[in-house]
Formats: sequence, C-alpha cells, structure tokens
Amino acid sequence: MLLDEKTYLFNPFALKKITDEAISEQINELANRYKSDADIPFEIAHNIEIYANILYLYGEMIARLGERYAVLEYANDKGEMLETHKQRKKWTSSTSEKAPNIDYFKALAYEKYELDRQREFSINADLIRFKKAYESIENKMNALKKKLDATKFELGIGN
Repeated sequence: MLLDEKTYLFNPFALKKITDEAISEQINELANRYKSDADIPFEIAHNIEIYANILYLYGEMIARLGERYAVLEYANDKGEMLETHKQRKKWTSSTSEKAPNIDYFKALAYEKYELDRQREFSINADLIRFKKAYESIENKMNALKKKLDATKFELGIGN
C-alpha cells in the first residue's frame, strides 16, 4: 500500500495520524522503488527523491520515539520519586529505628519500576537506531547528489 505522498510530505498533521506500521510499509515501498543500478541523471534524481521521502518518514519516527521516550522517562522518574517517599514514610511510621539512607528507598522504588525502565531503554535504543539510519541515508543522499553533479558534468548538462 503506497500512501499518497501529498498526505505526508505536505501535511505533517496528517502524517501524525498514520500508524507506525503504515509508515514502515511506506518506507519498504519506497525502498523497493530505489534503482540500485541508476546511472543516468533521471534515475539518480529519482533515487535522491526516494531518499528524501524516506528521510521525512524517518524524521517522523524519530519525533514519535522521542516523544514516547520523554513521556515514559518522566512517568518513571515521577513514579520512582513518589515510591521512594512512600517507602520511606512507610518505614518511619512502622519502625522506631532510624531510617536507612535514602538510596535504600530509591532502590526499592527502582525495583518496582524496573520493567517500565526496560521499556524506556528499549524505546531509547529504537530512537538511536532511527537517528543512525537517518544519518546514513542522509550521507547516501548527499553522495548521490555528488554523483548526479558528476554525471551531469560528464554529459555537459547544466552549469
């Protein structure tokens, strides 16, 4: 299923409503259109356009993952902080002994949020992957632009 490029290229609000799965399918569809043996200016320009569209979609995924990561990190930080104080209050109200160092209670709170932290770290890893892929595609696109300029120069086209 190929999305109408106008849907996402010219309307970020519409792109925001598209599912991650639809974006993944679109990236695969665009990648399938890439001509690996391009050697004439039209085909090279076509590949540059493919890369530009993929970069736009990667950028959307970076924004989504960044938001998910930030929201989860905030929720985990807040939850752990509240749990730390809850555990300390529970200790002081049920025990006459001096309370242990606050790090003890932080460890108890962290333990409670361990799975959520793992999800947070997983989202951050995905975010890093997309950023690296974005940089890689950007470098490839710049190389194609240079190849296009060199091809045009060899053919005596343009400047």
